[in-house]
Amino acid sequence: RNVQRRRLIDEEIFNARAAFAWAKVNNVQAALLVAAPLLHWYGQRGPYAEGRHLMEEVLALPGASVRTIPRVKVLLEAGILMHYLHEDGTAQSYEEEAIAISDDIKYELGMAEGLLLLGRVAAVGWSDQESAYRYLKQSNAIYRTLHDPDGISYTLLMLSLVDLYKTDYQQARAHAKDSLAVAQRAGIRSAYPLGVLGIIAYAEGDLSLARSLHEQRLTIERQRGEVLYDTLTELAKVLTRQGDLAKAHSLLEEASLIVTGTKNDKDVVACECYMIFGNLAKAEGDPARAVQL
Repeated sequence: RNVQRRRLIDEEIFNARAAFAWAKVNNVQAALLVAAPLLHWYGQRGPYAEGRHLMEEVLALPGASVRTIPRVKVLLEAGILMHYLHEDGTAQSYEEEAIAISDDIKYELGMAEGLLLLGRVAAVGWSDQESAYRYLKQSNAIYRTLHDPDGISYTLLMLSLVDLYKTDYQQARAHAKDSLAVAQRAGIRSAYPLGVLGIIAYAEGDLSLARSLHEQRLTIERQRGEVLYDTLTELAKVLTRQGDLAKAHSLLEEASLIVTGTKNDKDVVACECYMIFGNLAKAEGDPARAVQL
């Protein structure tokens, strides 16, 4: 759903901005509804600063504080944007407000999404895996009552990532396989569970399986027109270990273009890319280049 939404906004960004400009003068609830997907888009496409400006502008509109579903949608996206900006305390407050409003107005989807995003913040922002697990389990239970396969699959995926952080490969594999199975039964072409399974296979030394899984993931992403940086780098790491250095180099070149082409601050990701390139240079027999990278 998110990929489709981002690609639609890619094509209609000027119309979406015009719609927001009209709505913030004429209908504040409509402005909130337009702002929510735009905030998601800024979080993925950047720059974050523009997303933050939009967030502050829409939340300050007269009438925007009314406890409605449109406000919940904005708070959910505002929380994840603040997480990207490494302001996890603010992210938490937005998600908790979204959950509280959703509980008051009986908006179960808002509660599920808020708990899911709190789980992401806890896992990545605070490295609090126990809290992350609790939030994600609660979110998954609500998605199940809503019969929402996308939400069920995604929360299972996030649980598998928490398991990975804890190096519990058996549980990570079980959650990733469940995530993939739910998506496949619903006809959703889910790529990321394949990546998690590939990471596990790599950690356990099964390079052939790891390569196959990452290549399947990459094929799906190319078909849907949005290749992720970590898909390329994880596959490149496997190929380097296998000695397929030319292909690994090509994938890392593509990954570096994603990093340098973004409008957001990706210094940590760029650092990781240099590290992986350094290991490749070492494998290629160029230690001086490896040290430089």
